[in-house]
Amino acid sequence: MSDRNLVDLLKPLVSDDGFSDTLIANVRLMKCAKSLPRMPLIYRPGLTIIVQGQKIGYLGDREIHYNSGHYLVQTLPLPFECETFASHQEPLLGVSIDIDPVLLSELVTVSSEDDLKPSVTHFPMSSASQ
Repeated sequence: MSDRNLVDLLKPLVSDDGFSDTLIANVRLMKCAKSLPRMPLIYRPGLTIIVQGQKIGYLGDREIHYNSGHYLVQTLPLPFECETFASHQEPLLGVSIDIDPVLLSELVTVSSEDDLKPSVTHFPMSSASQ
């Protein structure tokens, strides 16, 4: 499914800026119709998928880009700073999926063992391409 199709699916489901609950437990939709400056926040452990717009997270000296080509995986609820790039014509749209930290840790460990080289450093927050 293309990003455009995902945008078309999400747009009618979110009318207000912020997070909107869904009928699926632990799944929320997100919308932001304007750019927001870098500010501190905390995400719950889970997966954040942006289908339109862009966010940049700042964790220490690391920049974590997530947009329609990258998703964010966060294994711990830790404070970081985030900047949002969006407009009224093209609002940021996405899906946030909260995942139990123990289950998420197990999934990351299993995928790391199977897919990553041993020299790859593990971080509590990373973006990955689709």
